[in-house]
Amino acid sequence: MQSSLNLENSEYGDDASPLENFLFALKAPETKRQYPKRLEVFLDFLNLGGTLEDKVLVFHQKSLKNPAWLSQKLIQFIQYQKQRVQRNEISESTIPNYFKAIKLFCVMNDITINWQNLSKGLPTGKRAAEDRAPIISAVM
Repeated sequence: MQSSLNLENSEYGDDASPLENFLFALKAPETKRQYPKRLEVFLDFLNLGGTLEDKVLVFHQKSLKNPAWLSQKLIQFIQYQKQRVQRNEISESTIPNYFKAIKLFCVMNDITINWQNLSKGLPTGKRAAEDRAPIISAVM
């Protein structure tokens, strides 16, 4: 991923950028495909402009300076996603997927907030299909 920012001249110097730290933790190909997109949905919700890397840098700086701001924005984001569920735009079980990507970014970049409190507001969604084992008469 190329960025309009020159990381060599940034405050990160020789250290990995926040985006690089996040991407480092992604192992499975499907996770590598989906997590950056899900993180960007949250960053767009925050009205952060620019490339993904630009958004990530601003988000990282704001979150480190003010973890209470991050907690409040996460609550607002969860409430917004719950409204989308009520409008049948997304499934209830989709919301935790956004949350996982945001949490991984924060964990990989040492942004500390109370995840347990935030997870209380997350819907659990359905984890299993609504079907049953076939009965013998239906199989024969």
